[in-house]
Amino acid sequence: MNENSTATVSSLFGSYIKFVKSLNPPDWLVHWSHPANMAIVLFVMGGYGTYLGFRIRVSRDVITLKIFIRRRRPNSKAKDLHPKVVGWMFFFFALGTTGGIVSLLTQDKPIFESPHAVTGFIGLTLLTLQSILPSLFEGNPRLINLHAILGSGILTFFLAALGLQLP
Repeated sequence: MNENSTATVSSLFGSYIKFVKSLNPPDWLVHWSHPANMAIVLFVMGGYGTYLGFRIRVSRDVITLKIFIRRRRPNSKAKDLHPKVVGWMFFFFALGTTGGIVSLLTQDKPIFESPHAVTGFIGLTLLTLQSILPSLFEGNPRLINLHAILGSGILTFFLAALGLQLP
């Protein structure tokens, strides 16, 4: 990205960044809140969504699972629950983009020069493609295989990206 992009994003977040800095949050909170939130989304929602996807994939029957969120919801079907879990995962990853930008700007770090920005953009692009595939299943059931492979690949990509030196 060029300097104009950085300046545009910085100006969009300018007043909010000034507000966050005025609160004088501890450095550890500014630095670690984004990675901690994204790790929770990746491991909990991504892991559970992948588990549900594989349960659907290997079963010929509609699988029922008992899940515990705030109350017991017996007989939730994995086939119904999988798109909800991964849909919310996508939403929180997209929302995390904003959190990452705020974190970097609050720390006066560049936002587009890190490998993390590149992996985040690639990851969101792949998740977008992944979310489109189910709408095409009826016309081409072989896309279900691509969906399973791509979904597993995306989760692996995010886990591998954790090994990069992130700001």
